[in-house]
Amino acid sequence: MIKATIQNSPYCTEIRFPCSETELSKKLVELGMNTEHLAPIGTIIEIEPVELSVLEDCDVSLDALNYLGKRMDGMCKAERNQFLAVLSCDELEIGYGLKNIINLTYNLARYTL
Repeated sequence: MIKATIQNSPYCTEIRFPCSETELSKKLVELGMNTEHLAPIGTIIEIEPVELSVLEDCDVSLDALNYLGKRMDGMCKAERNQFLAVLSCDELEIGYGLKNIINLTYNLARYTL
């Protein structure tokens, strides 16, 4: 599960990912966004787990963040621990950014920690 504080100036709200489309739509309204917007973007102010903190102060697609939450929710404990370990390892250059972090969920077998 991902817990993020999202800002769309001047509005700010906390969202837990993964979430349903209905719940995400309600949160978009809280952020002052049009729920029909095709790619809602928000700035991450704070995020948990801490290994995802590389995304703080970044504008990200909320749909992509929800997808990452779904990918993480489907991981077993060992996969999740490995995923978070790779994110926290500075020597590995996975190329931070939401797209690369999502791609990492498909490529965990490449990393032995």
